[in-house]
Amino acid sequence: MAHNIKNGTTGGPLAGVKVLDLTIYQNGPSATAMLADYGAEIIKVESKTGDGVRFLAGPNSRSDGLMAFNRGKKSITIDLKHKDANTVMKKLVEWADVMCENFRPGVLDKLGYPYEVVSKWNPGIILAANSGFGPDGDWATRPSYDAVAQAFSGAAVWNGGGPSHRPRVLPWTFSDEVGAMNFYSSILAALYAREKNNGIGQQVLTSQVGATLNFQRATVQGSIKNKRQRDNGKEPGAAAAHSQQLQLTGDKKWIIISMAQKAQFQRFCNHVINRPDLATNPLYEKFPLIRGSENKQDFINEIGREIAKNTREYWLNLATKNSVPMAPCAT
Repeated sequence: MAHNIKNGTTGGPLAGVKVLDLTIYQNGPSATAMLADYGAEIIKVESKTGDGVRFLAGPNSRSDGLMAFNRGKKSITIDLKHKDANTVMKKLVEWADVMCENFRPGVLDKLGYPYEVVSKWNPGIILAANSGFGPDGDWATRPSYDAVAQAFSGAAVWNGGGPSHRPRVLPWTFSDEVGAMNFYSSILAALYAREKNNGIGQQVLTSQVGATLNFQRATVQGSIKNKRQRDNGKEPGAAAAHSQQLQLTGDKKWIIISMAQKAQFQRFCNHVINRPDLATNPLYEKFPLIRGSENKQDFINEIGREIAKNTREYWLNLATKNSVPMAPCAT
């Protein structure tokens, strides 16, 4: 779990929160798994064929995705299309504080569980949806998975180097996870709003594409300001390679040196690589800005020659001693 709670409570800050989880694959289940991490009680509803992520690993194999995104949950199988499913679902909705789904817009309505119905059963229910494209627009009802959201939102083109280059999807099902984090935080906001609104619930509508666009907001803003998109074919982050340096040490191991502040750069030059001449060089007086873009690669090469003189462990120890951000590129 990616959190550490030291508030003296037992069960986590969401202990007592009950979640009816209809989500499948990753962008929904990952969000509800985070709710479980913080103490919420989750009942996951699967169809009679099971969540599709169960079968991505192949027959007779344990699905790592199933385990990663559905930890800490209870499970029940319900055929939501069955004529008697309504009886069980009504009891579950009455039990729950939150009901989550990530179907295409309209699917839950067709199954008989729109917000108008479930909120009558339970006025305090929060019905939270996380679809691919959101509830509105020409693309709203189209199916989507992670790679579709990355492509549609521009992330794949940006990661590939720009419009003139081959798009490249980011790993770790990026849009699924970004969508899940947005979904999770939106559910928390709705729970807080319910506390402020005398226990009255609401409907929450989020999307993978919306979350992925929001994740890129600084890049999108820069492209609008400059009236052009980066199209140099280089790997992401190349423009800041002088302040976020990838370097090979003398024992042929990679490190990252990250210097976002001038004081870090000066400590690095004076006390880590013992090159005070670089710290006083007029080209670098406004670091992390460097005078003249053509000087950036020369600067990187100069640092590289110094880093190649000793081992990774040597540089990591010196960087730690002098409070310079540096890390090994671990496998």
